[in-house]
Order: sequence, then C-alpha cells, then structure tokens
Amino acid sequence: MAWNPAYLGPAALNRAWTLVNDSRDGDQAVRLAAVAGDAGCHACHTQSTCTERCPKLLSPTASIAGLEARDRARRAQGRAVSARSETMLWIAQRATAALLALCVVVHLATMIVAVRGGLTATEILGRTRGNVGWAAFYGVFVLAVAIHAPIGLRTVAGEWLQWRGRAADACCVVIGVLLLALGWRAVAAVTL
Repeated sequence: MAWNPAYLGPAALNRAWTLVNDSRDGDQAVRLAAVAGDAGCHACHTQSTCTERCPKLLSPTASIAGLEARDRARRAQGRAVSARSETMLWIAQRATAALLALCVVVHLATMIVAVRGGLTATEILGRTRGNVGWAAFYGVFVLAVAIHAPIGLRTVAGEWLQWRGRAADACCVVIGVLLLALGWRAVAAVTL
C-alpha cells in the first residue's frame, strides 16, 4: 500500500485478528479500535495479494475482512442498522464493484471497437435501439451503480462527516432510487 505509508500491513492486521479472537485477551475492544483507523483494516483494498504472497501460507485477507466485520459490528451498536445488515451492505458493495468492473470493461471495449470500426454515434444508437441484450446489459449496469454508489456514500458520510443513523440511511436510499430512475431512463432512451 504505497499510497499510505502509515498502513499497518497484512502481518500486523493478521496478528491483531488472532488477538481480538483470543478470549484470554482483556484488551480486545482497545485492540480492535487501534486497528480500525485510517491506516488499519479499512485501508485494505481486499485484492488478496497478501494471501497469495504470504510465506507462511496464512490468509491475511480473511483476517482483515474479519476485523472489518467486527469493527462494523462494534460501530453499529445502538445504530439503526444491525451488524448483520452492515455485513450484507459490505458484501453487496464488493459484489457490485466486481460487476461494475466487468460492465465498464465491456462498455469501453464495445465503444472502442465501434469507433475504430468507423461507426458514428447515430449508427451506434441505431444498433442499440430495440436490442433486448443491450437493454438488459445496461439495465444491470445501472442497477449495480444504484446499489454500489449509495452504500459507498453512506460509508463516506459516516466516516468523514460523522453523519450516521436513519436520516443518513434514508438519504442514501433516495440517492440510490434517483440513480436507478435516471439510469433506467437513459437506458430506455438508448435501447427502446
């Protein structure tokens, strides 16, 4: 993690996960709070590179994900959303990120091939109109954006602005619905 020299790293976070799960350790909450900062478990991009390169054949990625889930559960106490819901939101954001990566690659590849093939914008629109396949593809693309973006905004609002609770959650749901409506309107304009 060259972009963040203060990052604790997979070895330290893996060890912290071991200690947080040790029932004999009386400082579990303190230890969890220490590794949950900006340079801790939440700075991990979950690329699994550390697991692939671990000389001890450990799985730091799983340990870091465990710390993140445990910290989300700790922070969720007394909040509108349960720890289980926080975990489901985390999974939904990671899944939609993977889907969005695929959609962006397909979209860009298609546009590059079309433009290099000499197609104009009018000709591209002519090929997408009435095409159920493209409507489904871009519909899934928009749905992934409408799920992914509000979850990310919710996290940013909570971490940077300290804005949490039902009002923040409701605002993010409204943003998701707006993205969905506007996105599907754009899909309809291009494919119907």
